[in-house]
Amino acid sequence: MRWSDGYGGAWSPEIIVFTGSGAVRAFAADEQERVVIDRQTVEQCRCFDAVLAYFAAADFAVPPLHVAGATA
Repeated sequence: MRWSDGYGGAWSPEIIVFTGSGAVRAFAADEQERVVIDRQTVEQCRCFDAVLAYFAAADFAVPPLHVAGATA
């Protein structure tokens, strides 16, 4: 998961999420690292539960890093 701030006139703030499988997903964000949703995306979701699922997908918690084969 990463957040990048926007640059006026060039690109908008966004949150990029990769859960370890599947496709990398990009979510529009604001300058405070909050996911935002536009009307077109709401219309594609078609129901409130789908909108909530959209926000949940963007709220991925990155698990701790474990190094395989490490000894204590």
